[in-house]
Amino acid sequence: MIGELTVLNAHLESELAKARERLAAAEDEIRELRARIAEARTHDATLAEAAANLARVRDDAQRRAEEIVEAARADADALRAQARAEVEDARAQVEELLKLRRTLGRNMRSLVAEVEQVVARVDAPGPQPPAPGAGAAHTAEPSSAADVRSAPEAQERREEDGLFDRQIELDAGPFTDFASLSAFERALASLPKVEDVYIRRFEGDRATIDVTLAEPTPLLDDMTERLPYRLDVQSAVPDRISLTVSSAA
Repeated sequence: MIGELTVLNAHLESELAKARERLAAAEDEIRELRARIAEARTHDATLAEAAANLARVRDDAQRRAEEIVEAARADADALRAQARAEVEDARAQVEELLKLRRTLGRNMRSLVAEVEQVVARVDAPGPQPPAPGAGAAHTAEPSSAADVRSAPEAQERREEDGLFDRQIELDAGPFTDFASLSAFERALASLPKVEDVYIRRFEGDRATIDVTLAEPTPLLDDMTERLPYRLDVQSAVPDRISLTVSSAA
């Protein structure tokens, strides 16, 4: 029995040693797991802090972006208002220049006419005696009734012949800028029988132009033949023409 007990005791001590080894290994594993848990908690804290910092940065960026957008809108509104004011000032200056040019042109034409009259009086021969039998009563015979009776017929004949009245409103365009409009105005003024050309209004890309003729004239024919433009006529009556102007092909 003593021998059996000795063997059993040795076996128990061996099992106890193995159990102690397993316990030590378990404790090591527990310590490693605790270290990993602590590391994970530290990492989670770092991530949380980084997320908070990112949120603050995002909020700051969004607030800054909104401030920039508001400032840009304010600047754009100010620029638009300034541009509108400058356009209005430029338009007013153009109107004043056009009026001044028209006045100067009229004064120049009046001066030229006076000079021509003076030259004509100087160059004219002496007064001729009146023709025999030509009395004052005969020369002063009124013709207003005949003129009134023939006015509709004359108007109808002018329309048939393509003649336009002495005062014409011309609606023309498109013009890219005032320089192109001025070139068209100069071309109009160079036509025969055209006494005056006045740009009354220039809005968008179309202009309203007053044209004064020396006498009823086939203005459209002259414009088509003589102007370096291609003209597409929308409407034409004796005192008004609407057309599209484009470069000659």
